Amino acid sequence: MRYFRVALPSLRQTEVSLAQELELCTAFSAIHAMRLGDRLKLEIDVAPEWRDARLPPATLLTLLENAFKHGLPSDQAEARV
Repeated sequence: MRYFRVALPSLRQTEVSLAQELELCTAFSAIHAMRLGDRLKLEIDVAPEWRDARLPPATLLTLLENAFKHGLPSDQAEARV
């Protein structure tokens, strides 16, 4: 549910902050964490001065989604952003 609360408003905008995009990615990852359990480790380390940077909505989400779908070995799931 958190994912939809974060995703829907941001997808209607032309730009979002990096902080908003990271919140969306965190919520999306929480859904995958239910499926992957302890095999999923997500670490987000962004300098505070970058959190206000503007980008198109779902830019990082698309990369993260592709990482979950194509880039992770089936026996171990780790993502570093």
